Amino acid sequence: RYDAYFVTMDIYGGNDAGQPVTFRAFDASTGTLYPEVVANKDVTFQFLELNGTYSDPVALTVIDKIEQTTVLKEGWNWLSFYVKTDAMTIASLLASIAEDVEIIKSQNAYLSFENGTWGGSLKGVLSNGQMYAVKMKKERTLRIIGERLEVAGNPIELSKGWNWIGYYCRHVSTLADAFADQNFVDGLVEAS
Repeated sequence: RYDAYFVTMDIYGGNDAGQPVTFRAFDASTGTLYPEVVANKDVTFQFLELNGTYSDPVALTVIDKIEQTTVLKEGWNWLSFYVKTDAMTIASLLASIAEDVEIIKSQNAYLSFENGTWGGSLKGVLSNGQMYAVKMKKERTLRIIGERLEVAGNPIELSKGWNWIGYYCRHVSTLADAFADQNFVDGLVEAS
């Protein structure tokens, strides 16, 4: 009758009356979480209340941003980013976990967080094409919301010698698949 798809849902809560309700979307076919969903009208939690009807529904619009969730264990971890945020600065990306970051290293520089400030030779922004070593004081989960990076449009240059390579994909891949467009030969590894 309305030539549309509808979702009806019950929302349960405790003493949450009057609190705003936020929505997230999950695409089970790809395992993608979309953390930003905008409703066309404000929805607050009310006991036994109805929000929207078939003739005047609450329309939900999924924003094309994804969430990268990385568990950083106590001690050393490898970290790279497969999402790009508006501000790829160290302070903004690591703000939620900064007090538990002991040190972060790129292949050629480092940065530590002491007394509420960052200090060291690693400056500016963190790059999507780089891999970083992060030493944590305790386990924390880093959540970053941003645009999905397309692998084809973001090549990574390999230099002579060792390279710390950032990984753009959300899924585990074999080395053969990850380096499919490279012409590697046996014995390519050189000692410096």
